[in-house]
Amino acid sequence: YGKTYECSVIKESNILYLRDVTERIEYLARYRDRTLAIGILHLDNLNNALGSLDAKERSSHITSLIGIITEWCEKYNICTLSYSDERYLLVFDYVILQEVIKENFDILDKIREYCSEQFIRITASIGIACSDVDADKLFEQASSQLRLALDRGGDQTAVSIDGETSYYGAKSMVLEGRTSIQIRVKAQELGDLIKRSEKVFIVGHSAMDADAFGGALALYKMVKAYKKEVYIAIDEKKIDKTVETIYSSIKNEHTNALEYFMSVKDATKALTPNSLLIIVDCQFQNILIDEKIYKKAKHIAVIDHHRSNANTIHNYDYLYIQSSASSSVELVVEMYDYLEEKEAEELDVSDIEATWMLIGIAVDTNNFAYRTSSRTFNVLAKLQTYGASTATANRYLRDEYNEFIKRNLFLSNIDLINEHYAIVTCDEEVYSRAFIAKIADDLVLVEGVKLAFCIGKIAEDLVAISARSLDESNAQVAMERLGGGGHFNNAATQIQGITIEEAKSRLIQVIDNLYQGDNGTMKVILVKDVKGKGKVHDVIDVTTGYGNYLLRNAQAIEATPDNLKKLEQDLAAEQIANDKKIDEAKELKEKINSITVSIKVKVGTQGKLYGSVTSKQICEELKAQYNIELGKHQVMLNKSDMINALGTYKIPIYLHKEVIASLTVYIVEKE
Repeated sequence: YGKTYECSVIKESNILYLRDVTERIEYLARYRDRTLAIGILHLDNLNNALGSLDAKERSSHITSLIGIITEWCEKYNICTLSYSDERYLLVFDYVILQEVIKENFDILDKIREYCSEQFIRITASIGIACSDVDADKLFEQASSQLRLALDRGGDQTAVSIDGETSYYGAKSMVLEGRTSIQIRVKAQELGDLIKRSEKVFIVGHSAMDADAFGGALALYKMVKAYKKEVYIAIDEKKIDKTVETIYSSIKNEHTNALEYFMSVKDATKALTPNSLLIIVDCQFQNILIDEKIYKKAKHIAVIDHHRSNANTIHNYDYLYIQSSASSSVELVVEMYDYLEEKEAEELDVSDIEATWMLIGIAVDTNNFAYRTSSRTFNVLAKLQTYGASTATANRYLRDEYNEFIKRNLFLSNIDLINEHYAIVTCDEEVYSRAFIAKIADDLVLVEGVKLAFCIGKIAEDLVAISARSLDESNAQVAMERLGGGGHFNNAATQIQGITIEEAKSRLIQVIDNLYQGDNGTMKVILVKDVKGKGKVHDVIDVTTGYGNYLLRNAQAIEATPDNLKKLEQDLAAEQIANDKKIDEAKELKEKINSITVSIKVKVGTQGKLYGSVTSKQICEELKAQYNIELGKHQVMLNKSDMINALGTYKIPIYLHKEVIASLTVYIVEKE
């Protein structure tokens, strides 16, 4: 007892080796606990937030923030060193790291609460690395994790333990991180890269949506201003419904724009070593419209407004990720103002092209309902100077009658979890990602809903979940728990090989884990096995919202005194019935152990049987000779124990999980 053993099996010899490894495991655990962890705490937006204050007031706020950080570090025995007003070095070990993870990095809440009370827009971001490497390398890893936390919008912690990254926090909207200087620098850097390139190819993600299309078009016009050969790589089978409508109008009405596009297959062939591949509205290799063109490219630029994670493309020449932006269209169009004079004169955007770009922003902001800033409206004003028409944009975005009816039908059946988390499920038909997203867009506008989710099939074996929030809860964090991602307000995931109900159950467990403090807890008795929660008859504590879900779906009953008493009686009755079955099985075991079943078989010239004796044959002979009836599944005849020769065999017979008999089977030649 209390020991740990390593088990080795030699199946051929039926030998089991047990090796006591308790001391080694304890040593490794002690070594693990002492592993060094280095963190960097960054005060987001500090200089912008305090820049307009006088020296005394600025100093007062900085002193208060230092006090909050110091108090938190002392609580967990973390060594800290300030190396600027906005950055602090943290040094601790694996054990302390586990403690602060358990508390979900409450320092983020403390700083956010103080700044909210003082009406200053400052949050904190932390990057942490813990691994068995030297301190210099660990500091580099911590710096990388901090960049990741900041790229994802700040107000969160990115933690790397032995190379595996996890995220904590992210309760605030993204603070605006772009300045006019940064936009100008990014525009100039991209311009220099375009100038050095022989050709330019622009790609988006698979199932290209309106923002990826609009961003690609905005980039196309920018590259054209540099008088470079440029193409948007497109796959008509991998575009969403809105882009399908736009592209159809290009083929039928605006045919002059067809020359902007090239099939992904042809673009991959045309890509040269000196060509530039610009990836827009995407930063992850696995969701690109085609990975072959990415793998062939020698020079890559990435422009995206989604939050980064550890899977962001690394082999780039240019990276511009701003999760505070409403859309990729916004990021590209605002660079137009910083083109050099010659290129600015060459920039030529028609009214319909500006409208297509506007559609990209409208879709990603749900018609400007969320994730907009003054920069978003500056870009809209810019597009209107080119002739963008909101009326024309709305015509492209109109619903089909049948889709409108179906969407509202699904919205009439809302499942509320913890009173604030709304879920709508579609039927078993396959729908577009845009259709599912629109339901979530509408659902989040319901009074009292903090997070809205829509679940539906986008392929026969692929379930999609679209998540939306306004400003109270983080949609991205919930979707990341299910393998997806996105923004604070707008996120999604796709899960292969599960049903809609299974996806819903997983989602509710995520809500349960993330927001368990929202609405109290309750005890329930499981009447079915629930993955990750327990087995039939288990009494478990769950949040009220998740408990009500289990009750509604007949997976549990409330653990009232009467139900608990009945459970006790049922378990006692089951135990009596089980004891009776065991006694009967033991009696039958004694009988089976004492008998021999003879089976006559045909034998070939070399003494081999024609085929093998089966479980079914053994059952039939046992019934015929001794009137003992068994199911063939009870005859434990494995492939390695096949009976294919004359002789006597001992066959295990399953009678109960606690009772196994041994039947003697005698194989003789049929005369």
